[in-house]
Amino acid sequence: DALPLRFLPALFKHKRSRDRHVKLHTGDRKYRCSQCEAAFSRSDHLKIHMKTHDHAKPFQCAMCNRGYNTAAALTSHMQNHRKNASSGPNRQGPAVLSKRMSAMMGADSGGGPLICSQCGAPSADFESFRAHLASHLEGRMSRSCPECRAEFPSSQQLESHVAAHFLSTSVEYGCQACLKLFTRPDELQKHLLDMHAHHLYRCALCRDVFDSKVGVQVHFAVKHSNECQVFKCSACNAAYRSEPEFALHVQVTHLAKAAPYRCLLCDQTFASEPLLQSHLDTHGKQFSCALCSQAFHSRSDLENHMKAHTASPSKHKCNICDEICPSATTLAEHKLTHCKVVKGSTCAVCREVLRSEDQFLAHVNSHGGGPALPLPCVVCRQTLMSEVELRMHARFH
Repeated sequence: DALPLRFLPALFKHKRSRDRHVKLHTGDRKYRCSQCEAAFSRSDHLKIHMKTHDHAKPFQCAMCNRGYNTAAALTSHMQNHRKNASSGPNRQGPAVLSKRMSAMMGADSGGGPLICSQCGAPSADFESFRAHLASHLEGRMSRSCPECRAEFPSSQQLESHVAAHFLSTSVEYGCQACLKLFTRPDELQKHLLDMHAHHLYRCALCRDVFDSKVGVQVHFAVKHSNECQVFKCSACNAAYRSEPEFALHVQVTHLAKAAPYRCLLCDQTFASEPLLQSHLDTHGKQFSCALCSQAFHSRSDLENHMKAHTASPSKHKCNICDEICPSATTLAEHKLTHCKVVKGSTCAVCREVLRSEDQFLAHVNSHGGGPALPLPCVVCRQTLMSEVELRMHARFH
Protein backbone atom coordinates (compact mmCIF):
# COMPACT_ATOMS: atom_id res chain seq x y z
CA ASP A 1 0.00 0.00 0.00
CA ALA A 2 1.05 3.58 -0.59
CA LEU A 3 2.62 5.27 2.44
CA PRO A 4 1.09 8.65 3.40
CA LEU A 5 3.12 11.67 4.48
CA ARG A 6 1.97 13.92 7.30
CA PHE A 7 3.70 17.05 6.02
CA LEU A 8 2.34 17.16 2.49
CA PRO A 9 -0.45 15.29 0.65
CA ALA A 10 2.10 13.06 -1.14
CA LEU A 11 2.21 9.28 -1.48
CA PHE A 12 5.27 7.05 -2.02
CA LYS A 13 5.53 3.54 -3.34
CA HIS A 14 8.51 2.49 -1.19
CA LYS A 15 9.35 3.17 2.44
CA ARG A 16 12.90 4.26 1.60
CA SER A 17 11.53 6.87 -0.79
CA ARG A 18 9.26 8.25 1.91
CA ASP A 19 12.06 8.29 4.52
CA ARG A 20 14.35 10.09 2.09
CA HIS A 21 11.64 12.68 1.42
CA VAL A 22 10.89 13.19 5.13
CA LYS A 23 14.49 14.28 5.68
CA LEU A 24 13.79 17.33 3.50
CA HIS A 25 11.18 18.48 6.07
CA THR A 26 12.88 17.42 9.32
CA GLY A 27 16.30 18.84 8.40
CA ASP A 28 18.11 15.57 9.22
CA ARG A 29 21.58 16.04 7.71
CA LYS A 30 23.91 13.51 9.32
CA TYR A 31 26.43 13.42 6.46
CA ARG A 32 28.82 16.28 7.20
CA CYS A 33 31.81 17.50 5.18
CA SER A 34 35.17 17.20 6.95
CA GLN A 35 36.56 20.19 5.05
CA CYS A 36 33.76 22.75 5.62
CA GLU A 37 30.46 23.20 7.50
CA ALA A 38 28.24 21.76 4.73
CA ALA A 39 25.90 18.89 5.71
CA PHE A 40 23.73 16.60 3.61
CA SER A 41 20.88 14.16 4.15
CA ARG A 42 22.27 11.63 1.63
CA SER A 43 25.74 10.13 1.29
CA ASP A 44 25.88 10.42 -2.50
CA HIS A 45 25.30 14.17 -2.19
CA LEU A 46 28.28 14.34 0.21
CA LYS A 47 30.49 12.47 -2.29
CA ILE A 48 29.63 14.94 -5.02
CA HIS A 49 30.40 17.81 -2.65
CA MET A 50 33.78 16.34 -1.63
CA LYS A 51 35.00 16.60 -5.22
CA THR A 52 34.93 20.38 -4.85
CA HIS A 53 37.70 20.06 -2.19
CA ASP A 54 39.82 17.62 -4.23
CA HIS A 55 42.59 19.71 -5.87
CA ALA A 56 44.46 16.74 -7.31
CA LYS A 57 44.16 16.37 -11.08
CA PRO A 58 45.33 12.85 -12.02
CA PHE A 59 43.91 13.00 -15.57
CA GLN A 60 46.32 15.05 -17.71
CA CYS A 61 45.94 16.07 -21.37
CA ALA A 62 48.78 14.82 -23.61
CA MET A 63 48.50 17.77 -26.00
CA CYS A 64 48.39 20.80 -23.65
CA ASN A 65 49.34 19.23 -20.27
CA ARG A 66 46.17 20.47 -18.57
CA GLY A 67 44.96 18.41 -15.62
CA TYR A 68 41.41 17.30 -14.70
CA ASN A 69 39.75 15.68 -11.69
CA THR A 70 37.76 13.08 -13.62
CA ALA A 71 38.15 11.01 -16.74
CA ALA A 72 34.92 12.49 -18.08
CA ALA A 73 36.37 16.00 -17.98
CA LEU A 74 39.51 14.81 -19.76
CA THR A 75 37.50 13.04 -22.48
CA SER A 76 35.42 16.19 -23.06
CA HIS A 77 38.61 18.23 -23.30
CA MET A 78 40.16 15.79 -25.82
CA GLN A 79 37.07 16.08 -27.99
CA ASN A 80 37.66 19.84 -28.19
CA HIS A 81 41.18 19.12 -29.47
CA ARG A 82 39.73 16.85 -32.15
CA LYS A 83 37.20 19.49 -33.23
CA ASN A 84 39.88 22.16 -33.48
CA ALA A 85 42.11 19.84 -35.48
CA SER A 86 39.31 18.88 -37.91
CA SER A 87 38.24 22.52 -38.47
CA GLY A 88 41.77 23.91 -38.89
CA PRO A 89 43.43 24.81 -42.19
CA ASN A 90 45.21 21.43 -42.45
CA ARG A 91 41.98 19.47 -41.51
CA GLN A 92 43.94 16.49 -40.15
CA GLY A 93 41.94 13.25 -40.01
CA PRO A 94 41.44 11.05 -36.95
CA ALA A 95 44.24 8.70 -38.00
CA VAL A 96 46.77 11.53 -38.35
CA LEU A 97 45.65 12.99 -35.02
CA SER A 98 45.93 9.60 -33.36
CA LYS A 99 49.50 9.12 -34.66
CA ARG A 100 50.45 12.59 -33.54
CA MET A 101 49.02 12.02 -30.07
CA SER A 102 50.66 8.63 -29.84
CA ALA A 103 53.98 10.18 -30.81
CA MET A 104 53.60 12.88 -28.21
CA MET A 105 52.54 10.43 -25.54
CA GLY A 106 55.35 8.08 -26.54
CA ALA A 107 57.84 10.88 -26.31
CA ASP A 108 56.62 11.81 -22.88
CA SER A 109 56.62 8.23 -21.67
CA GLY A 110 59.93 7.25 -23.26
CA GLY A 111 58.29 5.38 -26.17
CA GLY A 112 56.41 2.93 -23.91
CA PRO A 113 52.65 2.16 -23.74
CA LEU A 114 50.07 4.63 -22.36
CA ILE A 115 49.23 3.79 -18.72
CA CYS A 116 45.73 4.49 -17.28
CA SER A 117 45.98 6.37 -14.00
CA GLN A 118 42.70 4.86 -12.78
CA CYS A 119 43.38 1.17 -13.11
CA GLY A 120 47.00 0.99 -14.38
CA ALA A 121 46.01 -0.77 -17.66
CA PRO A 122 48.48 -0.13 -20.58
CA SER A 123 47.34 1.00 -24.05
CA ALA A 124 49.39 0.65 -27.24
CA ASP A 125 48.15 3.87 -28.90
CA PHE A 126 46.07 6.92 -28.18
CA GLU A 127 42.82 5.60 -29.75
CA SER A 128 42.81 2.54 -27.52
CA PHE A 129 43.73 4.76 -24.55
CA ARG A 130 40.75 7.09 -25.32
CA ALA A 131 38.40 4.12 -25.66
CA HIS A 132 39.67 2.78 -22.34
CA LEU A 133 38.97 6.14 -20.65
CA ALA A 134 35.46 6.13 -22.14
CA SER A 135 34.82 2.75 -20.47
CA HIS A 136 35.71 4.32 -17.13
CA LEU A 137 33.36 7.21 -17.89
CA GLU A 138 30.43 4.94 -18.78
CA GLY A 139 30.97 3.03 -15.58
CA ARG A 140 30.79 6.22 -13.56
CA MET A 141 27.63 7.46 -15.26
CA SER A 142 24.73 5.97 -13.34
CA ARG A 143 21.27 5.88 -14.92
CA SER A 144 19.47 4.70 -11.80
CA CYS A 145 16.51 6.51 -10.24
CA PRO A 146 17.48 8.15 -6.90
CA GLU A 147 13.98 7.47 -5.56
CA CYS A 148 13.37 3.82 -6.44
CA ARG A 149 16.82 2.70 -7.77
CA ALA A 150 15.35 1.58 -11.12
CA GLU A 151 17.86 1.37 -14.00
CA PHE A 152 17.28 2.93 -17.43
CA PRO A 153 19.22 2.58 -20.71
CA SER A 154 19.14 6.31 -21.59
CA SER A 155 19.22 9.65 -19.80
CA GLN A 156 15.94 10.77 -21.41
CA GLN A 157 14.06 7.79 -19.97
CA LEU A 158 15.62 8.43 -16.55
CA GLU A 159 14.56 12.08 -16.60
CA SER A 160 10.98 11.18 -17.57
CA HIS A 161 10.84 8.55 -14.81
CA VAL A 162 12.20 10.87 -12.10
CA ALA A 163 9.76 13.60 -13.15
CA ALA A 164 6.90 11.14 -12.61
CA HIS A 165 7.97 10.76 -8.94
CA PHE A 166 7.49 14.48 -8.26
CA LEU A 167 4.57 15.20 -10.59
CA SER A 168 1.34 16.23 -8.87
CA THR A 169 -1.69 17.37 -10.88
CA SER A 170 -4.72 19.31 -9.69
CA VAL A 171 -7.63 21.19 -11.26
CA GLU A 172 -7.53 24.95 -10.78
CA TYR A 173 -9.49 27.81 -12.32
CA GLY A 174 -7.43 30.54 -13.96
CA CYS A 175 -8.20 34.14 -14.88
CA GLN A 176 -7.41 34.77 -18.53
CA ALA A 177 -6.69 38.46 -17.91
CA CYS A 178 -4.16 38.38 -15.02
CA LEU A 179 -3.32 34.61 -14.99
CA LYS A 180 -4.19 34.17 -11.29
CA LEU A 181 -5.27 30.67 -10.19
CA PHE A 182 -8.15 29.80 -7.85
CA THR A 183 -9.13 26.47 -6.29
CA ARG A 184 -12.91 27.02 -6.60
CA PRO A 185 -14.98 28.47 -9.44
CA ASP A 186 -16.87 30.83 -7.12
CA GLU A 187 -13.56 32.42 -6.08
CA LEU A 188 -12.75 33.00 -9.75
CA GLN A 189 -16.18 34.55 -10.36
CA LYS A 190 -15.74 36.89 -7.37
CA HIS A 191 -12.30 37.90 -8.66
CA LEU A 192 -13.70 38.65 -12.13
CA LEU A 193 -16.53 40.77 -10.71
CA ASP A 194 -14.26 42.69 -8.32
CA MET A 195 -11.31 43.27 -10.64
CA HIS A 196 -12.44 43.02 -14.26
CA ALA A 197 -16.19 43.87 -14.37
CA HIS A 198 -17.06 47.22 -15.97
CA HIS A 199 -19.79 49.09 -14.07
CA LEU A 200 -21.94 51.61 -15.93
CA TYR A 201 -23.96 54.50 -14.50
CA ARG A 202 -27.16 55.74 -16.19
CA CYS A 203 -28.75 59.12 -15.56
CA ALA A 204 -32.38 58.61 -14.60
CA LEU A 205 -33.32 62.04 -15.98
CA CYS A 206 -31.94 61.94 -19.53
CA ARG A 207 -30.83 58.27 -19.87
CA ASP A 208 -27.19 59.13 -20.66
CA VAL A 209 -24.71 56.38 -19.73
CA PHE A 210 -21.32 56.93 -18.02
CA ASP A 211 -18.50 54.53 -17.20
CA SER A 212 -17.58 56.02 -13.82
CA LYS A 213 -19.29 57.49 -10.78
CA VAL A 214 -17.32 60.70 -11.15
CA GLY A 215 -18.55 61.06 -14.72
CA VAL A 216 -22.22 60.87 -13.77
CA GLN A 217 -21.64 63.30 -10.88
CA VAL A 218 -20.08 65.82 -13.26
CA HIS A 219 -23.03 65.27 -15.62
CA PHE A 220 -25.51 66.05 -12.83
CA ALA A 221 -23.61 69.19 -11.88
CA VAL A 222 -23.36 70.49 -15.47
CA LYS A 223 -26.64 69.50 -17.09
CA HIS A 224 -29.20 69.01 -14.32
CA SER A 225 -28.09 71.61 -11.76
CA ASN A 226 -28.88 75.33 -12.11
CA GLU A 227 -29.16 78.38 -9.90
CA CYS A 228 -32.71 79.52 -9.20
CA GLN A 229 -34.20 82.27 -7.08
CA VAL A 230 -36.22 80.96 -4.15
CA PHE A 231 -38.93 82.98 -2.44
CA LYS A 232 -38.88 81.97 1.21
CA CYS A 233 -41.43 82.92 3.83
CA SER A 234 -39.76 84.26 6.97
CA ALA A 235 -42.74 83.33 9.14
CA CYS A 236 -43.18 79.63 8.31
CA ASN A 237 -39.98 78.91 6.30
CA ALA A 238 -42.02 77.79 3.27
CA ALA A 239 -40.09 78.14 -0.02
CA TYR A 240 -41.48 78.78 -3.51
CA ARG A 241 -39.84 78.99 -6.93
CA SER A 242 -41.97 81.86 -8.30
CA GLU A 243 -43.30 85.11 -6.92
CA PRO A 244 -46.98 84.35 -7.76
CA GLU A 245 -46.80 81.15 -5.75
CA PHE A 246 -45.33 83.08 -2.81
CA ALA A 247 -48.02 85.75 -3.09
CA LEU A 248 -50.75 83.09 -3.09
CA HIS A 249 -49.17 81.55 0.01
CA VAL A 250 -49.20 84.89 1.83
CA GLN A 251 -52.80 85.54 0.79
CA VAL A 252 -54.13 82.14 1.81
CA THR A 253 -52.01 81.44 4.88
CA HIS A 254 -51.21 84.77 6.54
CA LEU A 255 -53.85 87.27 5.34
CA ALA A 256 -56.78 84.96 6.01
CA LYS A 257 -55.91 84.29 9.66
CA ALA A 258 -58.33 86.95 10.93
CA ALA A 259 -61.05 85.95 8.45
CA PRO A 260 -59.97 82.61 6.98
CA TYR A 261 -63.11 82.09 4.78
CA ARG A 262 -63.06 84.22 1.61
CA CYS A 263 -65.78 84.52 -1.00
CA LEU A 264 -64.42 83.78 -4.46
CA LEU A 265 -67.06 85.97 -6.13
CA CYS A 266 -66.62 89.24 -4.26
CA ASP A 267 -63.44 88.70 -2.14
CA GLN A 268 -65.27 89.29 1.15
CA THR A 269 -63.91 87.35 4.15
CA PHE A 270 -65.82 85.66 6.95
CA ALA A 271 -64.87 84.22 10.34
CA SER A 272 -66.69 80.88 9.91
CA GLU A 273 -67.82 78.54 7.12
CA PRO A 274 -71.61 78.92 7.88
CA LEU A 275 -71.28 82.68 7.39
CA LEU A 276 -69.57 82.10 4.07
CA GLN A 277 -72.30 79.70 2.92
CA SER A 278 -74.99 82.21 3.84
CA HIS A 279 -73.17 84.86 1.87
CA LEU A 280 -72.90 82.60 -1.17
CA ASP A 281 -76.67 82.15 -1.17
CA THR A 282 -77.04 85.87 -1.75
CA HIS A 283 -75.11 85.56 -5.00
CA GLY A 284 -77.37 82.80 -6.29
CA LYS A 285 -76.37 79.91 -8.56
CA GLN A 286 -76.63 81.61 -11.93
CA PHE A 287 -74.72 78.98 -13.95
CA SER A 288 -76.70 75.74 -14.49
CA CYS A 289 -75.52 72.54 -16.16
CA ALA A 290 -77.39 71.71 -19.38
CA LEU A 291 -76.85 67.97 -18.90
CA CYS A 292 -77.96 67.64 -15.27
CA SER A 293 -79.81 69.66 -12.63
CA GLN A 294 -76.76 71.05 -10.82
CA ALA A 295 -76.06 74.80 -10.67
CA PHE A 296 -72.94 76.76 -9.72
CA HIS A 297 -72.03 80.21 -8.48
CA SER A 298 -69.25 80.83 -11.03
CA ARG A 299 -68.53 79.98 -14.64
CA SER A 300 -65.23 78.30 -13.69
CA ASP A 301 -67.07 75.84 -11.42
CA LEU A 302 -69.47 75.07 -14.27
CA GLU A 303 -66.62 74.48 -16.70
CA ASN A 304 -64.93 72.08 -14.29
CA HIS A 305 -68.22 70.27 -13.89
CA MET A 306 -68.71 69.95 -17.67
CA LYS A 307 -65.35 68.21 -18.00
CA ALA A 308 -66.80 65.31 -16.02
CA HIS A 309 -69.46 64.89 -18.72
CA THR A 310 -67.24 65.29 -21.75
CA ALA A 311 -64.05 63.47 -20.63
CA SER A 312 -63.48 60.15 -22.42
CA PRO A 313 -62.29 57.41 -20.01
CA SER A 314 -60.37 55.65 -22.78
CA LYS A 315 -58.57 58.70 -24.23
CA HIS A 316 -55.29 57.86 -22.47
CA LYS A 317 -55.62 54.09 -22.44
CA CYS A 318 -52.59 51.75 -22.79
CA ASN A 319 -52.97 49.57 -25.89
CA ILE A 320 -50.88 46.81 -24.24
CA CYS A 321 -52.40 46.28 -20.79
CA ASP A 322 -55.56 48.51 -21.06
CA GLU A 323 -54.53 50.68 -18.10
CA ILE A 324 -56.03 54.21 -18.16
CA CYS A 325 -53.64 57.09 -17.44
CA PRO A 326 -54.59 60.69 -16.54
CA SER A 327 -52.48 62.32 -19.31
CA ALA A 328 -50.55 61.58 -22.50
CA THR A 329 -47.21 62.07 -20.73
CA THR A 330 -48.15 59.62 -17.98
CA LEU A 331 -49.29 57.14 -20.62
CA ALA A 332 -45.99 57.47 -22.51
CA GLU A 333 -43.99 56.88 -19.31
CA HIS A 334 -46.22 53.91 -18.48
CA LYS A 335 -45.68 52.28 -21.91
CA LEU A 336 -41.90 52.44 -21.38
CA THR A 337 -42.36 49.77 -18.70
CA HIS A 338 -43.52 47.43 -21.48
CA CYS A 339 -40.42 48.12 -23.61
CA LYS A 340 -38.42 44.93 -24.15
CA VAL A 341 -35.19 46.70 -25.15
CA VAL A 342 -33.93 48.33 -21.95
CA LYS A 343 -30.30 48.80 -23.01
CA GLY A 344 -29.14 49.46 -26.55
CA SER A 345 -29.93 51.83 -29.38
CA THR A 346 -29.55 49.59 -32.43
CA CYS A 347 -32.17 49.78 -35.19
CA ALA A 348 -34.03 46.46 -35.45
CA VAL A 349 -34.44 46.91 -39.22
CA CYS A 350 -30.97 47.87 -40.51
CA ARG A 351 -28.82 47.38 -37.33
CA GLU A 352 -27.58 50.98 -37.34
CA VAL A 353 -26.59 52.43 -33.95
CA LEU A 354 -28.58 55.55 -33.03
CA ARG A 355 -26.52 57.83 -30.81
CA SER A 356 -28.79 60.86 -30.25
CA GLU A 357 -32.46 61.87 -30.04
CA ASP A 358 -32.32 63.78 -33.34
CA GLN A 359 -30.72 60.82 -35.10
CA PHE A 360 -33.49 58.56 -33.78
CA LEU A 361 -36.24 60.85 -35.14
CA ALA A 362 -34.50 61.20 -38.51
CA HIS A 363 -34.02 57.45 -38.69
CA VAL A 364 -37.75 56.86 -38.11
CA ASN A 365 -38.51 59.05 -41.13
CA SER A 366 -35.90 57.20 -43.25
CA HIS A 367 -37.80 53.94 -42.72
CA GLY A 368 -41.03 55.44 -44.02
CA GLY A 369 -42.47 56.43 -40.66
CA GLY A 370 -43.07 60.05 -41.58
CA PRO A 371 -45.23 62.30 -39.43
CA ALA A 372 -48.24 59.97 -39.52
CA LEU A 373 -49.09 58.20 -36.27
CA PRO A 374 -49.35 55.49 -35.06
CA LEU A 375 -45.99 53.99 -36.14
CA PRO A 376 -43.59 51.33 -34.72
CA CYS A 377 -40.43 52.18 -32.77
CA VAL A 378 -37.36 51.32 -34.87
CA VAL A 379 -35.52 49.92 -31.80
CA CYS A 380 -38.10 47.98 -29.74
CA ARG A 381 -40.91 47.81 -32.37
CA GLN A 382 -43.52 49.09 -29.86
CA THR A 383 -46.46 50.92 -31.44
CA LEU A 384 -46.24 54.66 -30.76
CA MET A 385 -49.66 56.33 -30.61
CA SER A 386 -48.69 59.98 -30.07
CA GLU A 387 -45.94 62.52 -30.58
CA VAL A 388 -45.25 62.41 -26.82
CA GLU A 389 -44.54 58.65 -27.00
CA LEU A 390 -42.25 59.18 -30.02
CA ARG A 391 -40.20 61.82 -28.17
CA MET A 392 -40.13 59.69 -25.01
CA HIS A 393 -38.75 56.67 -26.94
CA ALA A 394 -36.16 58.88 -28.64
CA ARG A 395 -34.82 59.96 -25.23
CA PHE A 396 -35.13 56.47 -23.71
CA HIS A 397 -33.18 54.64 -26.42
